[in-house]
Amino acid sequence: MYLSQFHFKGQGLTNYMKKFKFGKIKIQKVDPGQLNERILLINLYLTQGLTLFIGLIILLFQKRNPLTVLTFPEHPEFTYYSIGLAGVMFCVDMLISRFVGEDSMDDGGINNMLFRSRPIWHIIVICLVVAVCEELLFRELSSMDLASIGQVFFLQ
Repeated sequence: MYLSQFHFKGQGLTNYMKKFKFGKIKIQKVDPGQLNERILLINLYLTQGLTLFIGLIILLFQKRNPLTVLTFPEHPEFTYYSIGLAGVMFCVDMLISRFVGEDSMDDGGINNMLFRSRPIWHIIVICLVVAVCEELLFRELSSMDLASIGQVFFLQ
């Protein structure tokens, strides 16, 4: 069974998971024409759930409060850094768009397939889910020191 063939065919999730053999998963490059909106959406939410789970595990090893991790800093200097970094990323994106061929940046129509029939409220929900999950993971990874990394990998 390939990851691109992950669908339930009218079976309940429990019955499907009993028959599903995790050792039989083969990872292959998938042609975007083989995918549909439902599979893309399931894949999006599963990967974001995995990102959130890994971020929370790292957070627990650091013994930090999950509710205080995503708070805004008390000093307004972070807005200057945010605006500056956004400007730098915009310029880098413009340079990449100018000098790199469009065929190397083409996603095969996946973004179009995922977002074309979504209502605005669902696109906003997707953006919020992705922002929170990835911010939590990368904020935790960027704040890890060597001792925390050792605890995560060696459970000491």
